[in-house]
Amino acid sequence: MSLATSLRSIRLSASPLDAVEQMAESNAWPCERRESDELFIRLAGRWCEYHAYVTWQEEYGSIQFSCLTDIEISALRHQEANDSLAYINARLWLGHFEETGDENLLAFRHTILMRNFSTSAVEQLEEIIEIALAECERYYPAFQLVMLGRKAVHEAVNAALIDPIGEA
Repeated sequence: MSLATSLRSIRLSASPLDAVEQMAESNAWPCERRESDELFIRLAGRWCEYHAYVTWQEEYGSIQFSCLTDIEISALRHQEANDSLAYINARLWLGHFEETGDENLLAFRHTILMRNFSTSAVEQLEEIIEIALAECERYYPAFQLVMLGRKAVHEAVNAALIDPIGEA
């Protein structure tokens, strides 16, 4: 996936959320500013529509990106979910998957320090959105197989990571 945003088209302001909002608009992603420090974006994926929440924490100079899937972690499969989270998170080099508190949904989350907001920070924001979406797309089938009880964690992850070769 490549974002349609051109760095030249992003106008820098005091809040990195303004830049993320401009990215969303230039990529035709529906977005909504819920608070002055929170942005909600809907991202169409191969497996589901992801709900991204971007929060600017000015006091820490950080921006938190959370990308929720539609996979609900049921109480019956909670141990399998925890095993999946541990197994998959050990393979990630940036960010992590977690269970959301209230909704029990699977989410990818990462926080970036942005004390000096600049053009390079905009590039970082673009990259984290690309990485989050790519990781959600990569591991969605594995989590789904485990939550449905169709495969063990190791089997599901290995199946999800196989890159098909050739054409069907």
